[in-house]
Amino acid sequence: MKFSLRLLAPLCAAAALFLSGCSSGDDHDKVLDDAAAQYDRMAKALASVTDKASAEKAGKEMKSIAEELKKTATRAQALGEPPVDVKAKVENKMRAIEAKFSQAMEAQAPRIKALPADVIEAFKKASGDADTAWLDASAAFKKADKR
Repeated sequence: MKFSLRLLAPLCAAAALFLSGCSSGDDHDKVLDDAAAQYDRMAKALASVTDKASAEKAGKEMKSIAEELKKTATRAQALGEPPVDVKAKVENKMRAIEAKFSQAMEAQAPRIKALPADVIEAFKKASGDADTAWLDASAAFKKADKR
């Protein structure tokens, strides 16, 4: 599903970031957990869409999630490469998060595609500039990865 793949990009960029890094008072595990929580929120928000009212609510939630991911990306930029033992743990955790999110999105794809056009339009309208925020978060993760 095109929508899920576009949203998966920041998560993949986050995975790359956590494998490169820098140093700060934040913890790799904590930042990773916070990013994963946002992806769980996203899957739940999309799963809640059944009609125009729920689509509008989910769209607003997507805006909030995008903003939180931008904050998480900023924190991630301050992180350094973890020690070898932590790096392996982070890699494994990222693969598990990515698999869980991908599975959730794939499971929802047929249902979302079957929603009436007015419901999809309500979601798009309510989510507004969330796409821009997603791109900003993805760019922040990628920028951190290139440090």
